[in-house]
Amino acid sequence: MTDRPNNPRAFAEVVSIDVWRTPYANGTGEADLHIDVGFFEGRLGADALAGSPVRFRLSLKRAEIHVFRDQANIIEIPASSVAREALVASKAKTTTTQSRSIKGAVNAALANGKPRLDLDLDAKGGTEITKRIEKDEDLGEMRIAHRKMPDGGGYVFTIQPATSRTLDGSAWDPAAPRMKLRDTKAGRKRGDPPEVTV
Repeated sequence: MTDRPNNPRAFAEVVSIDVWRTPYANGTGEADLHIDVGFFEGRLGADALAGSPVRFRLSLKRAEIHVFRDQANIIEIPASSVAREALVASKAKTTTTQSRSIKGAVNAALANGKPRLDLDLDAKGGTEITKRIEKDEDLGEMRIAHRKMPDGGGYVFTIQPATSRTLDGSAWDPAAPRMKLRDTKAGRKRGDPPEVTV
């Protein structure tokens, strides 16, 4: 049995990623980094891939997008420019329900020739307190979280499905930049700035 690397064609049907940046602006040396990532269900195997004896469907349950700074650390990523997803607000609501019931029986009888009225009242009361958690949220198709790499070498975006079992469709609007890049040596006389790796 020979070791063969993963065939990139197998994942080409499942995930699509496209990355670009705007030109570095004069004066600030800043550019916008855009990442367009989409997830799909791939149908793989048999006639689709040579040497694959079976056909199967493939979808992702979780993905991470890593943005690495250049090795010389010339490109900076301003923390305030990193796209952050809005937090989901949850409200705890306590509902109190009171219930009270009275059961009564009236008996009329003669005692010593005089009418007598017996009242048999059975009062039962109770208070039922129910705590209900209500979430006031507008769920998108995916939950996105980000974190800074421990060594400051970039950022990681973690993508998970919110309303289904697998990732399907675009993770975010690619027209909105994920972050800004700052060329700290924008005044160079020659050469191009280094690039980040996604």
